[in-house]
Amino acid sequence: MLAFPEGDDLLRVIHEFSGLCSLPCCAGAMDGTFMKIEKPCKWGDAYFCYKKHMAIILFVCVDARGRFTYVSAGGAGQVGDAAIWNRSALKAQIENGSWLAQASMLCLQIRVIILI
Repeated sequence: MLAFPEGDDLLRVIHEFSGLCSLPCCAGAMDGTFMKIEKPCKWGDAYFCYKKHMAIILFVCVDARGRFTYVSAGGAGQVGDAAIWNRSALKAQIENGSWLAQASMLCLQIRVIILI
């Protein structure tokens, strides 16, 4: 099951990103890509993307080891990955503070530990 890192797992991810690429308080890396498909019978034109082929969008977030922590697949290629991000549960959790708030507290703890 995919799950956002929490508690000690979140602290580990933040620490691993810091060591891997010197990104402080990074809890995930995300990107979207177009996956080529055959034209669906219904609503096929909605899947035609700017790359001039039919596609669905795969949008993911990974931890520092490249393990998936969030996946959204199947969005119509016409809308683009920014639209998928704007409708994602991940964005909603970050904006309402339910996920990122915990990361902020852990980053504060990390800074305190480093300063001591």
